[in-house]
Amino acid sequence: MDQQKPVYSKRKVCRLCGSPELVSVLNLQPIVVSTPNIDMRAVQGELKNLTDVKIPLELFLCKGCGHLQLLHIVDPELQYRHFQYVTSVSSGLPEHFREMAGEIVDTSGLPQDSFVVEIGSNDGTLLKAFSEKGMRVLGIDPAEKIAAAATKAGVETLPEFFNQSVGEKISQDFGKADVIVANNTFANLDDLNDIMAGIDAVLSSEGLLVIETQYGRDVIEKRLIDTIYHEHLSYFMVSSLQSFFKRHQMQLIDVERIWTKGGSIRCFVQRKGAGRPVTSQVNVLVQGEINDGFQEPEFYKNFSAEIGLITAHVKSVVAAANEKGQTIIGYGASVGTMTLIAQFDLTDILAYIVDDSPVGANVIIAGREIPVHESDHLYKTPESLVVMFAWRYMDQICERHSGFSGDRRQFLVPLPEVRLI
Repeated sequence: MDQQKPVYSKRKVCRLCGSPELVSVLNLQPIVVSTPNIDMRAVQGELKNLTDVKIPLELFLCKGCGHLQLLHIVDPELQYRHFQYVTSVSSGLPEHFREMAGEIVDTSGLPQDSFVVEIGSNDGTLLKAFSEKGMRVLGIDPAEKIAAAATKAGVETLPEFFNQSVGEKISQDFGKADVIVANNTFANLDDLNDIMAGIDAVLSSEGLLVIETQYGRDVIEKRLIDTIYHEHLSYFMVSSLQSFFKRHQMQLIDVERIWTKGGSIRCFVQRKGAGRPVTSQVNVLVQGEINDGFQEPEFYKNFSAEIGLITAHVKSVVAAANEKGQTIIGYGASVGTMTLIAQFDLTDILAYIVDDSPVGANVIIAGREIPVHESDHLYKTPESLVVMFAWRYMDQICERHSGFSGDRRQFLVPLPEVRLI
């Protein structure tokens, strides 16, 4: 990697509609480039002092189409070529993807040997489920080691960033796709016009595009600030997606709200005039967003103020525990942990972090190296305050660690409101 190449850039217009009318609605603390999802040992061999770079983490609203987005963009080559997170380690996701494949095949009436393409296919978990149902499959993912491993395991995966030229190549080499899937990928892409040109090149005339992505409404209403980081550039609303697809001669025909990542949507899209009816759910969600004010900058003032109060509360609880001599520990070593460490000013105070399934190296680099251990390491620290970065899995964690209790052993749950357990 060219060491003179900027680590990040900032776009000036909305990535959905191109409007320059962008308003900052939430300004979180800047975070470093390094995350548990990136193999930093490989990256540091290409670009020095990367862990010293802090990037603004600021959420903007487009006044033109109501799209929520980050404008500061980490170089995708840096972020994804050495990606090491794999779908199969995430609790509940493999089962969720098998159900998804079954639903798409059944409801679409896909015949045997239909061609399914996945953009951002990772380790091939979803495509394997389609393959087991008799579909031909092809994955595209820029993480070179993961793509190679998926291919070796039987799910052919191109180690590429999907775009118009890749779409054209797939169409020439493999034929038109009956289904294109982008699971937790569409929000990670900056140039969505190029992505749509690639989809246009490879999707069949009657084909179906299925996108699963974080729902912006859930991010705001459930205070899911740990899902705001530089991998996720977009926090989609149904209304902004509907108008975006329309501009590309596509039609949003159905939307399902689902549980993944604390609150997501599964969108079904076809070429304009492909024949499938538009469900009433699309209009219900669009009108709900409009009626509740999600397209207005003023709506987000309360959200920003709420995050400010939560931040102050967490800091005060941590400071009090530290003063009493309790060791401050974190639970959960995910990419969202980086957001919470910075937001709650925990870089210098965390003794270590535990995780049920640590990914990659045994440290998190967040201004300094913070050790990461298996979750049972908790019991080696008799007096501690455990900040629950994995707060959405609190019930399962409490059940697993029912023996972790006492007057000076506490879990601090920071979101959606602060509480001590």
